[in-house]
Amino acid sequence: MPNKLYLLVSLIPGTEPPAVTVIAENAHTSTGLPTRVVIHDASILSGLAHESETDDAPPFAGFIELDADLTTPGLLSSLTQSLRAEACLDSERSTVLVGSEFIVVPGDEPIVLAMALTRREGMTAEEFLEYWSTTHAELGSRVPGSEGYRQIHLDTALTETVRQQVGFTGPRFDGIAVACYSTDEAFRGVLANTEIAGPLLEDERKFINHDRSAMVIGRL
Repeated sequence: MPNKLYLLVSLIPGTEPPAVTVIAENAHTSTGLPTRVVIHDASILSGLAHESETDDAPPFAGFIELDADLTTPGLLSSLTQSLRAEACLDSERSTVLVGSEFIVVPGDEPIVLAMALTRREGMTAEEFLEYWSTTHAELGSRVPGSEGYRQIHLDTALTETVRQQVGFTGPRFDGIAVACYSTDEAFRGVLANTEIAGPLLEDERKFINHDRSAMVIGRL
């Protein structure tokens, strides 16, 4: 079964953000894998509950999502060759996460918020996953106006294999939460509503270290 592979891309200073799209297109050409790309647009978050939560987190220009069966012969080598050829890609600050997809609320809309999560200090990886996939997922499933929410549960061994192969040395994360919305109005209807966003953020603080997490939001 294919895994979800997320490339969190940092670019060499001076490179324009649309370069993330070119990196994704080249990865698709090399591997034949379907790719989705989101270029970070911080203006979408302006004034919202999560805006300042990840201020100190590593900045990423965007993310690339691939469905990848990493047991396919030559696939990882092809992806590695493609990424290592990208002169604009900052491999020291970029990172990768491989894992399985857990769908909490079905849906796939054009505005996508992806949050790369780091667990709260004092929590084990197992405790983090248990809380995230049960208590917090249940809370997320009841969000009025939610148009799609899924969790990418980390496969540590596969992630480390890909990190070493492609040469990414950026920060490690414990998982990725992905939420999507059909319009700006739908997005703000959730995150600008303190009665909805407030309890979500309060619960996140029970298991997430926001200072060491990172957010990418943009349009497909």
